[in-house]
Amino acid sequence: MGLPLFGQITEVTYVLPAVTGMWRYRKLSAPIKIIAILIVLVCLESALEIVAAHVLHYSNFVSNSFEIVEFGMLWAAFGLYVTDRRTRLLFAALAAPFIILFFLRLPSMYNPAVVAEETSVVSRVILIALSVITLHSLLERGTSNIVSVPMFWVLLGVLLYSAGTMVVMGLANRLLKLGVPYFEMAWRVNWLLLVVQNVLYTKAFLCNQPR
Repeated sequence: MGLPLFGQITEVTYVLPAVTGMWRYRKLSAPIKIIAILIVLVCLESALEIVAAHVLHYSNFVSNSFEIVEFGMLWAAFGLYVTDRRTRLLFAALAAPFIILFFLRLPSMYNPAVVAEETSVVSRVILIALSVITLHSLLERGTSNIVSVPMFWVLLGVLLYSAGTMVVMGLANRLLKLGVPYFEMAWRVNWLLLVVQNVLYTKAFLCNQPR
């Protein structure tokens, strides 16, 4: 099944933060550089997913496998941003359940008829928790103009997308049983959230403050 037009447009929107991130790369702080590299990798993953869909007629295994890369890089970016040792230990503890579940579910991720909803939901729940903790760390720094801080826009993007897609992913396999049109209708929410996230990432790369 080919990607619908709305999905194709969504994939194209990754170009905006990818180009902006690479253009501003030298001026970015270390955590935001990780986000910039992640966006470039997402572009490559999206291209591979399209190729797999055309050649193999299914591409779920690409996005399912890439999930640990996205989780790991967001985890690393947030971990670099926080400075408290206990918070970083908490980050490590929070990451453990997803990593264990991911490798337990790895064999089933290559089933074209199934969406790996458990790993997706767990990763998003943990990313929401990590984002909230990192946002708290940001606010504790007493920044007077929070909208000029790059990490604020990254966190906002992760929070909005994770909260929305968590619901969609949790229902994915049930929607597939109802039929592809129902799945696509719900998945449009996911695509819309991705567009919003890409815009927010672009804003993060354009901020002038180093932190």
